[in-house]
Amino acid sequence: MIPFIVLFVTCLVAVGQLNAQTLDVSVCRDKIDNCSQYGRSACTNYEPWARDNCLAYCGFCVGPPTTPVPCADKLDDCQSFGKQVCTDPKYAPWVLANCRYFCRQCTAPPACVNKLDNCPRYGQKACTNFKPWAQDNCRYYCRFCTPEQLLAADSKTTTTTTIATPGIPCVDKLPHCDVYDDAMCTTYRPWAEENCRAYCLICTPSGELVAEL
Repeated sequence: MIPFIVLFVTCLVAVGQLNAQTLDVSVCRDKIDNCSQYGRSACTNYEPWARDNCLAYCGFCVGPPTTPVPCADKLDDCQSFGKQVCTDPKYAPWVLANCRYFCRQCTAPPACVNKLDNCPRYGQKACTNFKPWAQDNCRYYCRFCTPEQLLAADSKTTTTTTIATPGIPCVDKLPHCDVYDDAMCTTYRPWAEENCRAYCLICTPSGELVAEL
């Protein structure tokens, strides 16, 4: 029994050493020099091959958590280098460091804005029932943005509203007017003027009420 235990413990130690070596970022490198020519899709479509040949390029190296690199160019003049720099393997590290967005080595999140001015009229149900349409046309209203984008957009909206609308601002007093039926805007007009004037479109940007039809 003792030899078996010794053998078992020895195997565990060996596996632990192997894992430690695998997790060592300092030895994480690509076996081949032209991984970038295969593109990022090869990292997922041919993962076993990619893990064996393009460990570093595909980001399979295990290390301490890091903050994601923003999808943006470090240089302002990436276009001056031309698209050929994006596909030349010898410039792959330089591209990732300086012109990752220009060379489309990452995907930048869409702008956190509404393409339409009347997104509230469609209500929150449109955000889920017609999600692809809402993501394209009412991204900010439906809160389809990143937390950082929402924070910046909310701050900008608050600042703009505070400065640009003297008197009674054309904004909703309640945060979720869209949960009510649209008939509320006409059937309970006085209540709507007080609580959901922007959602019901019964005021102008300057705060003046729109005459009831």
